[in-house]
Amino acid sequence: MRLTRTAVLSLAALATLSQLAQAADSNNARSLFVEQAKKPTKPINMGVSYWLELERDGKKQRVSNKHKFLNGDQLRIHVKPNADSYAYIVMMQGSKGDKAVLYPTADKEDNKIKANKEVVLPSADKYMKFDNTPGLETLRVIVSRGKIDPEKQLQDKPKESVKITHDEDTKNDKVPDGTVVCIVMNGAKFNGARNLTVETDKKEAENETLVVNKDPNKALTIDIALNHAKSEKTAKKDKPKAEAKEDKDDE
Repeated sequence: MRLTRTAVLSLAALATLSQLAQAADSNNARSLFVEQAKKPTKPINMGVSYWLELERDGKKQRVSNKHKFLNGDQLRIHVKPNADSYAYIVMMQGSKGDKAVLYPTADKEDNKIKANKEVVLPSADKYMKFDNTPGLETLRVIVSRGKIDPEKQLQDKPKESVKITHDEDTKNDKVPDGTVVCIVMNGAKFNGARNLTVETDKKEAENETLVVNKDPNKALTIDIALNHAKSEKTAKKDKPKAEAKEDKDDE
């Protein structure tokens, strides 16, 4: 059988497209996450999927850290790793500048989490609660195949940490090389930052964030910024008297 020049070119084009598709998959957080999840005992990469559960006024919502949080809001993190690992939550910056290890706790020292099993942190019956001091807060979530000392995180600033800002536009998020991130934000009209993609067509996974480190031996370190904002009531209370008088005159 003899191939014509056109057929040879067509095969070359198909090969190129196939290579491009493979390259795209190798940089796609969801594809990488699933690849490891299907073979949990074979070290391929280290990945985690997470979303935030917000309880406000007795109502629960599925949100991302791009949400605005208020005094008294209660928060839990739903985490699903793609390999057996250990999970940690560290308050790197509270609204008062405080730092603390939030998970594991003294009454729950076993922080082992199973591949492809979603867990709720700090626990299914406990929340992290926002106090009455608004400000920017940063939670560090760490997922590692081996145990680490979370206390050391209070001083360390790992260069390879993923930084997810509270800005709605993801262009300011920081993702180091070797790590890829995917954020599900339905209705988003912008692209992600470097090494980050935004998915807009997965209603069932809204506000999910996927983070994958291509090196299976490295821990995943994710710094999640939270905008602890003033409520309308607090903002009015804090207004200077002159502004408050102007508002009253305008009514």
